[in-house]
Amino acid sequence: PPEALLVGLETGHEAAFLGDATAILGSNQLQPGDRQDQVILGVLAARYFAQQASATAEVPSPVGPIALAAVGSRIPIRGHDFEVLGILEPETNQLLRSCVVMPLAASQRLLRQDATVSAVLLTPQSTRDITPLKDTIEQQHPNLMVITEQHLAENAGKLLDRVTQLFNVVRCTAVSVAALIIMIVMFVTVLERTRELGTLRAIGAPARAVIG
Repeated sequence: PPEALLVGLETGHEAAFLGDATAILGSNQLQPGDRQDQVILGVLAARYFAQQASATAEVPSPVGPIALAAVGSRIPIRGHDFEVLGILEPETNQLLRSCVVMPLAASQRLLRQDATVSAVLLTPQSTRDITPLKDTIEQQHPNLMVITEQHLAENAGKLLDRVTQLFNVVRCTAVSVAALIIMIVMFVTVLERTRELGTLRAIGAPARAVIG
């Protein structure tokens, strides 16, 4: 559903996607082994699946208590049952708030993408290694798309520029329409009071008073 982003990870490598995100309920780690029916939910995904969960738990929020799929409950995802191991801290980024993290093999089965990996996340020990690593990957694997944090920042900047341009167009349009309306109103006003203004000038009213 729109409230969930299904992410398959190799067990033991959750930090590659979750970073330092903590869990408000349960664990932020998948259990090791071959178990495939386990998930970690972002708070928005947990709120969505609460409607179908075998048990729910309430957590406080600024707008009052909200019901989430409880840790240990079972939820259906694409016709398969999964056990909820944990709920991620809601103050993390929007991507993590909506995620449904599960073992890689389980996600490949649900999405019908057997033996397929859509992304590999690499975290160099030093930021100086990012550019050389990117260049090496692009040279050895020209069919892969390599995206760094710099690319993400540039894309975000371009998106903000487009939004700014849109607001500038709206603002200029509003100002132009307002100016046109003022001109029309002034023209009609002067047109309706031509005889009166002419009389005022004829009896000696100064031009400043008439303009006023």
